[in-house]
Amino acid sequence: NMLLAKGALINGQIDKAIIFLNRISDYDKKNYPIKKRYLSTIYFIKGEYQKSLSNIEHINYTTPSSYKEVCLLKLINYMALQKSKLYQKEVVFCQFAIKDDSIRSEFWLKQFTLLSTDKNKILGYNYLDTIRDLNNDPDYTTMWLKLALYLNKEKEITKIISRLPLEAYQSQKNRELIAFAYYRTGNIKMAKEFISDIESPNADNIRGNISLGEGKPEIAFGHYQLALQKKENSLNALKRSIPLAWQLGLWKEAQRLLNQIQETDLDQRKKLALQAALTIRDLDLVKAKRNLRLLEYQYDKHSPIEVNLMNSYLGLLEQKPEAVQEYSDKACKSFDGLNCYLQLKNLTIENIGKVITGETSPFSFPDFDIDKLKEVAELSPLREAKYIDQKDIEELDSLELESNLNQMN
Repeated sequence: NMLLAKGALINGQIDKAIIFLNRISDYDKKNYPIKKRYLSTIYFIKGEYQKSLSNIEHINYTTPSSYKEVCLLKLINYMALQKSKLYQKEVVFCQFAIKDDSIRSEFWLKQFTLLSTDKNKILGYNYLDTIRDLNNDPDYTTMWLKLALYLNKEKEITKIISRLPLEAYQSQKNRELIAFAYYRTGNIKMAKEFISDIESPNADNIRGNISLGEGKPEIAFGHYQLALQKKENSLNALKRSIPLAWQLGLWKEAQRLLNQIQETDLDQRKKLALQAALTIRDLDLVKAKRNLRLLEYQYDKHSPIEVNLMNSYLGLLEQKPEAVQEYSDKACKSFDGLNCYLQLKNLTIENIGKVITGETSPFSFPDFDIDKLKEVAELSPLREAKYIDQKDIEELDSLELESNLNQMN
């Protein structure tokens, strides 16, 4: 179970790793500290820093070899939780514990401490000067490259490629980092060359980014899916795949990808709103309505305009004039012109939803056919119907004139 948990953790399958770790008894004195350290690592990855710290804070790692395995993890949790006093206290013991471990651990702790306590100092000096400390150590080079990228020093990386130890290029991680540095500087050709023979989540993400820049969304989406197959919680791949799935009309796929995001600091209401939008596009009206009702509850009936717009559109799809009237009114009051127009039309048309779907006509006379108005008609003069003959009229006029003359005589 420990081996399976470690394998799942390395592959990014953190939920599966938790299952294997929970099978290990807390009474197993040998494996219990390791179990808690792995759980601490998992919760740190998930962004649950207090849980991460709780799993190792009260474990008695008595030997230096066991303590140095957790002290760095403690420190980054203290900084994430903004417990600077505990950090300052712990860092002294941690420096002592790792002093004989390796130069890279000492380098990492020194740079991390500077980042946490005095950012201006680490940003102010010439970063290239630290390259002399690499000492032909590929792992140390990896840490140096990561820190350089974190500090946006990718140009410095490309300048000292020839100064890196040969052993550094045998490391897949180092070539990924160098490729990413070239990608950031716009040298796509070199970026592709450094990862040409690498099949890893990071390499697939870089290929996806390059394809996006080349205007190839389908190919980019494919690269991100390959990255997720290798590491299912790759946040970079997920955050790029979801908008691409929307762009490509893959509504169900976008929903599945959205459910994979376990980021704790993500606004869950925004996530639910995106889920509602995807279900509407997928015409899953039952699920869309459920999501929107839950959003209204979470916003305590003070929903943003985006939620009202979706509710208004859902009312049209469901052919419910009352819902259209309610939500188009709310959206109109938020200055959405289309819903103001929709609100007026809803007052004059019995069921505007049926009109939009083509089930009924917006006109009240059924014989009306707009196509007939477009046909070419033959012109013919108007012919007035003869109800009284003109001769009869003239004869009557003559008789009346003759009678008047006789009277005058």
